[in-house]
This record gives sequence, C-alpha cells and structure tokens, in this order.
Amino acid sequence: MINHPITALPGIGPAQAKNYRKLGIETVRDLLLAFPFRYEDYRTVRGIADLSPGETTTVQGSITSIRSRRSPRAKMMLTEATIEDATGTITAVWFHQPYIAKTLKVGDKVSLSGKIDDKFGLSIVNPQFETIRDNGPTQHTGRLVPIYSVSGKMAQKGRRNAVKNAMMALGEMKEWIPSGVIKDYDLATIAESIMALHFPEEQAPWERAMRRMKFAELLVHQIAHVKARKHIEKSDAHKVAMDLEFVKETIFNLAFDLTGAQRKASFAIMQDMENGTPMHRLLEGDVGSGKTVVAALAAGNTAFQGFQSAYMAPTEILAVQQASGLQETLGPELQIALLTNSYQEINGVAATRKEILDALVDGRVSIVVGTHALLSDDLAVPKLALVIVDEQHRFGVEQRKKLMTSRGDIVPHFLSMTATPIPRTLAMALYGDMNISILDELPPGRGEIETVLLRPSQDKEAYAMIAEKLRAGFQAYVVCPFIDMSEVSEADSVKELKLKLEKNHLRQFCIQELHGKMKAKEKDEIMGRFRKGEIDVLVATTVIEVGVNVPNATTIFIEGAERFGLAQLHQLRGRVRRSSDRATCFLHPTSMSGSTKERLEAMVKYDSGFMLAEIDLKLRGSGDRFGTRQSGLPEFQFASLSDHALIAQAREVAEKILESDPDLELEPELAAELERFLARNAPE
Repeated sequence: MINHPITALPGIGPAQAKNYRKLGIETVRDLLLAFPFRYEDYRTVRGIADLSPGETTTVQGSITSIRSRRSPRAKMMLTEATIEDATGTITAVWFHQPYIAKTLKVGDKVSLSGKIDDKFGLSIVNPQFETIRDNGPTQHTGRLVPIYSVSGKMAQKGRRNAVKNAMMALGEMKEWIPSGVIKDYDLATIAESIMALHFPEEQAPWERAMRRMKFAELLVHQIAHVKARKHIEKSDAHKVAMDLEFVKETIFNLAFDLTGAQRKASFAIMQDMENGTPMHRLLEGDVGSGKTVVAALAAGNTAFQGFQSAYMAPTEILAVQQASGLQETLGPELQIALLTNSYQEINGVAATRKEILDALVDGRVSIVVGTHALLSDDLAVPKLALVIVDEQHRFGVEQRKKLMTSRGDIVPHFLSMTATPIPRTLAMALYGDMNISILDELPPGRGEIETVLLRPSQDKEAYAMIAEKLRAGFQAYVVCPFIDMSEVSEADSVKELKLKLEKNHLRQFCIQELHGKMKAKEKDEIMGRFRKGEIDVLVATTVIEVGVNVPNATTIFIEGAERFGLAQLHQLRGRVRRSSDRATCFLHPTSMSGSTKERLEAMVKYDSGFMLAEIDLKLRGSGDRFGTRQSGLPEFQFASLSDHALIAQAREVAEKILESDPDLELEPELAAELERFLARNAPE
C-alpha cells in the first residue's frame, strides 16, 4: 500500500487528490514523509473552574445543550454549546460553522482546545474539537497537534486523519540508511521518526527523529557531492592557457579597479583551467562583491584561447542582465548569445534559436548565456571548456552532471557562484568536491548604506523619507513576507501594502507588485519597466533577492523583518547598493522580542554577510523546541547551517560507503533515495 496513490486512503477522492498533488503528495509514502511545519501545544487539560481568560488550553466534558442561531448584532451564524465537567460549565462558540450543531449532540463527551474568553461570560472561542470514545487517545486536541500545509478546501482535521490512516502502511516503509550506520550513530529508524514527527508525545523522541531526518538528508547530499568529485578526478578537460596580455588589457579597460580578492580569485580560476583535470570551484562573494567580473575574465580568457563557455543564470531576468554585463566587460568583438525561452539574441541583436545553435556549432559564438534552457538536448557546444553557474544552490547536482558529461569525453571546467554567505570551513564540508574562492571585499565606488531599525509604529516616518527620495528621481523596493494576507503574522502582505501605499503614503507615485505566483513573462515585463524607471516603487516578495541590478533603486523597506533570516535580510539589502549614491534599508518588524531585537540590531551594526551568517547561526541554534523548522540551505527540508557535527558525520559515512560500493549496488534503498533527493532538488 505504501506506493499506492493517495486515493487508496479513506475519504480522499479525485478532487481532494488534486489538492494533495499541489503539495507534491501523490502516494501514501509521500504523505507519510510530508511532515508538519509546526505544532499547537494543547497538552494542558484544565478543569472548567480553573480556567483563566486569555489562556490557550484544553477542556473536556459533556455537551448539555447545543444550537445554531443568527446573531443580529454580529450579523453572523453562531453555534453555541454548553460543556459541563465535574467542576463547572463553559460555553463553546463557533462562528460561521452551523454544521457543528449537526455533528455534535447532547450527551456527547468532547475534548475542546482553544482560547478562553470572558467578554460575554466564560467561553472557549472557535475551539478545535473531537468526541471522546472509550477514553481513547485524542488526535486534534489535548496534545501537541500537528499543523500541516494545506491546499484548496483541505482541512487540518482531514489531513491529520489521512496521515493516521496512512500509518497502517508504515511497516512497508523501506529503511534507506544502512543498518550499521543506524547502529553506529544511534539514529532513529525511519518508522520511529515518522511516528514521532507526525504525532509527538515528548520532546526527546521528537528530537531524535529530527536528528535522523537531518542526517538522512545530509547523507544523500554528501553522497551526491562525493560521487561528483570522484567522477571529476577520473575525467579530462581542455587545457586553457592564461593569456596575461588579454587579462591585463581587459582589467585596464574596466571602469573601476579590481579588489585584491577579485584578482586572487581570477588568477586561481585561470590557473585551475590550465590543468587537464576539470576545475570544480565555488566562488562565494558577498552581495555586490563583483563575482560577475571574475566570471567574465574567466570566460573572456577561454574565448581568447579558442574555446567556448556557457553561463547559466537562475532566472531570465538575470540571464538578460548577465549577458549585457559580459558584453560591456569583454567588448563588442566577442560574440555573446542570449538563449532563454523568451529571448534569443547575439550581441544584443535578435536572432532565431536556430541561428544561435548554428553559431555555437561553427564556433562564431564564444559565450552562451541562458537559464536551464541550456540543458536542452539540441544544444551543441563543440568547444565547451567552461560552465559558469550563478547561484549554484538553485542548480542541482544531477543537472550539473548532465551539462558536464553529455558533451563527449572532455568534461568542461566548472565555476559555481553564490552570494549566500557560508563560512569557509562549513562550505568545504558541504561542497567537498569543490575548491573555494571567497570575495570578502566590496569594489570601490559603491555608496554607503544606512540600515534603520524601526519600531512597529514608525512606518509612516519611513514612507515620508522614501517619498522624498522618489521625488528626487530615485526608486524603491518594498519587500513583504507574504503575497496574500496571513493568519500567522501581523505583517502586511504584498497586496495589502500596495493598496495601502496607493491610498495613503505614496499615492502620487507609480507602484507595482511582483511575486512568485506571477508568470515568468509578466515578472520579466515588470522588472524591465522598473529598470527603465517607469515604475517608482516595487512591492515584492523575495523574488528580488538574487542578483537584480537596478542602480537607481536606493531605498528598500522590509516589512515583517523578523520573518527573515539575517542572511536573507543582507541579500535584500544588497539590492540597493548598486551605485555610488547613498542608500537606505528600513527594517520594519511587527513585533520585537528579545532574540528578534538582537538579530535586527546585528543588521544595523554589521555590513558583512559572512559576519551576519556566523551571528545568525549562534542566535538561532539548531532549531526550536518541537521546532518550527529553521530555514536551512535551499536544498534541505530539515538540515540547517548550524548542523556542523552532522554534516561532518554524513561526509565521513558517504566517503566510507562509496569507497567500497561506488555505484550503491549493495544499498538499493539508499540509491533510490539518492535519486528521489536529486529529483526533488532539480530546478523547475
């Protein structure tokens, strides 16, 4: 049953299965491995006489009356039930849920979890509820209650019931961590972990289960990287000589001086490429540190030696931007093609896809820039010697392998770039198949940036300052954590804030929203207009986080700043440091707890992404109690950067397994899980 479609479970028909598919859940196995993102703590069960207004708790008793009625004052349907236990009575009130009066009846013994109110007499408002039969265990109340991602008309109760029914197939779940590893590292089994993470009873089993899931994820991640390294070690690459005259002339013609870190990284890359073994290097650089120029020098030198390069960007917007930047750095003599689903150009002039493919085959195009469209089977680059990937975590190991190995016996050199600040020792543990260069200096000529931490009530003052900058001809970003109104935060959403700004603070300016639910073409069109200055304010989610270059945007206002990690806040702040003009970053939290204040004050104090990454690790630790999972690396569902020890252990185990079993022939379940991991992290 474990691999049966979700419709094999009671209560899930074709319509509901469609909602589950939107969450990536198609089989019973998928459902068991789709864990809660948080838990409601309803473990405290109190007698009615001991209840206090404002507390969230559980009460259990018998229904003595229940009815639904229309409230003339509130103009809504109310369902009211009187609950009695040995100590007293309380009223349970539900809004807009008249079906409850048909579901429950007088005499039923019920368990209710929710918030206690005394505005109109002692009551429990909109509680979770379930009937108690034979004093059996509760599922939706009186315990740590799992809260899942839902879609469409899916309800939390239905989702929990589906998981409970799926538990019947738990015995069929195959273990993919070798038994010896489970024993040596004292790991929970997959069956134990699934039970503890869906329906935790105590902290210790939950923590043990979470440790196992982190280790399992890190193990397949490390196996993927170790396999990639072993493949590289056995491969041949083109020897691309470094032409000092070309390099010196290109650097001399730049409109700015290179930093010491840029020079060091550039020469390390070109020296790597002189060898017959494929380079595999990670270029880490803080926001605005000039990674693109380093990549341009490597690609230009490759072209000068008669070879070709492929430059892969994570989005079409960035592909267009990088093609333009490469052309500006390397000059019009070099043929650079832009190839995405929407854009086909050679040196900025429109071309057909066939013209570009032909120009690549006959060698006229030296550098091709694109998105994952560069992975298409009809793309042939006969003298491909260098592959550059921007934001490498958005590009899976298997996709790298395809680009590097599907071009014949010669494997191209590989340069991966990221603005995600990862301390060097941790990067070496995570990406042990790669050498690492770090750009830790900002190029000269970048303007200063002031970071202002606002109190929750200070947004009006900030918008007044933004209006001044807009009147002076500059542009601004306003970033929100949500697209639509959220039930879990007071932070305004993109849609809410756009309306608020249009009606009040910035009504005389052109305001546009941008978010991930929009189609790629629409997003590109909006970003194009923003770059041209046709839009004054872009109200967006974090889709603007990576690499977008609009020098005229000098202000960013981050709504609900406490909802973002320090590294992400720093990435967002970097969007407005693209010129010599003084920039401002406003951080607007909706709440200011002790740890939130400390994190956001670090943003004001420090301007180094690497420093902030270290602080973030110390402040956030490895996860919260019965944790809302901390955002880890983009590839991971469970692990985070703070899991240093587990990363090292997983690395050691991966090396040991592949040493004796390089193709995982003795571990078919681990091999299958590796394939699932790679597919899960494949770019869309």
